[in-house]
Amino acid sequence: MRWIVKIVFCCYLSANAQIDKEFWFAVPEFTGLHADKPVYLRISSFNSPAEVTISFPANKSLKPYTLSLKANSASSLELTNIIDSLETWPFATIKNTGMLIESTSDISVYYEVLGYSPLAQGPANTDIFSLKGHNALGNKFFTPFQTNWRAYPDIDAWAAFSIVATQDNTVITIIPTQDLIDHPKGISFTITLNRGQNYALRAESQDNALRPAGTLITSSKPIAVTINDDSMFEGLNWDSAGDQIIPANVVGNEYIAIKASPVTRIIDRIYICAVEDNTEVFVGNQSVATTVLSSGVQFEYVLVDSATYIKSNKPVYVFQVGGFTTELGGAILPPLGCTGSKQVGIMRSNEEDFALAVLVKTGGEKNFLVNGNANYLTKADFFDVKNTNQEWKFAKVFFDTSAIVPNKPTIISNSSNDFHLAIMNGNFNTGFRFGFFSDFGFLDLGSDKTLCLNDSVKLDAGFGKDTYQWSTGKTSQSITVRDTGFYSVSVTKGNCKYDDNIRVFQNPSPGSLLPADTSICVNQKWRIKAKNGFVKYQWNFVETSSVLTANRTGEYIVTVTDSNTCSYKDTTNLQVNNLPTPTILIPKKEIDWCADSIITLTLAQDYESYKWNTSLTTKVYSGLKTIDNFYKVEVLDSNGCVGLDSLTIDCSPYITISNVITPNNDLQNDTWKIKGLIRGYWEVNIFNRYGKKVYESKDYDNTWDGGQLPPAIYYYNLTHKNGKGNYKGWVEILE
Repeated sequence: MRWIVKIVFCCYLSANAQIDKEFWFAVPEFTGLHADKPVYLRISSFNSPAEVTISFPANKSLKPYTLSLKANSASSLELTNIIDSLETWPFATIKNTGMLIESTSDISVYYEVLGYSPLAQGPANTDIFSLKGHNALGNKFFTPFQTNWRAYPDIDAWAAFSIVATQDNTVITIIPTQDLIDHPKGISFTITLNRGQNYALRAESQDNALRPAGTLITSSKPIAVTINDDSMFEGLNWDSAGDQIIPANVVGNEYIAIKASPVTRIIDRIYICAVEDNTEVFVGNQSVATTVLSSGVQFEYVLVDSATYIKSNKPVYVFQVGGFTTELGGAILPPLGCTGSKQVGIMRSNEEDFALAVLVKTGGEKNFLVNGNANYLTKADFFDVKNTNQEWKFAKVFFDTSAIVPNKPTIISNSSNDFHLAIMNGNFNTGFRFGFFSDFGFLDLGSDKTLCLNDSVKLDAGFGKDTYQWSTGKTSQSITVRDTGFYSVSVTKGNCKYDDNIRVFQNPSPGSLLPADTSICVNQKWRIKAKNGFVKYQWNFVETSSVLTANRTGEYIVTVTDSNTCSYKDTTNLQVNNLPTPTILIPKKEIDWCADSIITLTLAQDYESYKWNTSLTTKVYSGLKTIDNFYKVEVLDSNGCVGLDSLTIDCSPYITISNVITPNNDLQNDTWKIKGLIRGYWEVNIFNRYGKKVYESKDYDNTWDGGQLPPAIYYYNLTHKNGKGNYKGWVEILE
């Protein structure tokens, strides 16, 4: 029998994780009467490349998305075009909107609503939802909600929670603490969802005191839950706060909240929700209980200090709401026990104020890198967290757009310690995004494996642990095994130790299942056909047919199952070659080139073959100039891929300017002629001796005849539209 042992050397152990290979998400409803789009998934990889698939198991009409990430990189996927098929709305209705994100390697994911308001001409009603992966799933949840801000009236904005099922026939029981739409408080009711189906409920009232805080949700099979408080009214602004929450069995009993608002402003609040009766909560001062809570009851605390330590004798949720100004955001805080990340990937949304809030144990504050730079987050940025006996340090550092560039991946890492990190991003009268990113200790090698003869399997103990010890003697994060047998691993994270094991079996091989490795050009596709005769096909993508169409470099793996339920695996590789990028060399002396009628152009590189737009087939082009001075070449490289380059030579700056007009209709100097002028490139302004403009043309074509001006000397300013020339001088009109 397969066994799992979790050994804890510290206090309460949280098994929640934000680094994983699988994430379920119930997308919350944001009101379109305020702002609910655009929306994005932000995905980060770690020390291995990742092939990521985003699918919608209950809605087959939505095609899956796929992303390829390099190791230690980040990417964004905009989902605005399908937002109406994702949000769990209308309320109290079963929907097929659940999202599943799967990856071949460890990743982290968050969902960002960057709602755009036409009225504000910028972001509004924004927040981020950090997906918790493996341990966002559970069978018992309590819903923490803020109770200080009411929703802005008359825009259909509500406090709500959304549920997604991960398996068919999931029976869910809900006991609301306040009246919900169609369901009065205190009255238990049930719903049944299939895999990928969603269900959302909102508060019956927009009043702040009537949020469904502490509502109990239980299920017969694992589910994931999202909370969202839409368009909370603060001052003259309205904004949302929400997050994906975690099950009651994996919350912790030790937290630190870093205040988002400045010292001079008191906005931030935390909401501590108990999951057991007689829960003593200590905020700041550890010697005196701040409050004692019953199961499902929450406590509001206003944050005054820049960092506040929270401890409880039993596990609790801690939900923080705060903002830089009167815009708000919310996040479930990570517990401190056996938690933290050695690397976090994020993506800054825009140029609004942006800060990173960081927690690290004392000693680790000097070892941070931001995109490899040690100068952006230094020891001097950190301060002691009160009431932690100097065990913890915190920092809140603002970054300009040169340090953390908008819409570019940013990697924050620490070479010695695990750390917790939060994004704080927003501005006055726009919106605020707030989310925590912290890996939480867990270990799961997965189910037992069955191998074909001579096949191998990679066993991965997960990114970000402090130590790894396999039964094979290896100390790496993962091992690749070919032999049958029993494999076990012990890992440590902080003061906690985790153990897991797996058995590997082997079945006879059916022979080659896939064609040999091949290569194609980037604008081509490869049709990969697996061997016939099996009842089931499963690729390392979402496809389940025997044929896969591929167009990305990488390893393509098919797992087949025969009529005896025996599974076999085979691999083929595709190399996608980039198209060649020929470069036509620009003449060194353009003025001489423009004066010649026979010209020569050449390429900077050698290729297998060449074809110019004049039908020449040599590397060097030699011949008459084209009328429009446009030249294009098509090349073929050794991979059989075709590339193009083109060049247009602008000879318009090389002109000769006449200084005389004799508008007497003798066909000699009747107009002001500029030799070599190309129409469409020049504009002219002409002034008399007193500086008064007497003529102008935005597109001069050698047609000015003086316009019946008296004979005199006039002054011109001739300007090239592309900035390639500016001439000033005089021209004389003679009789």
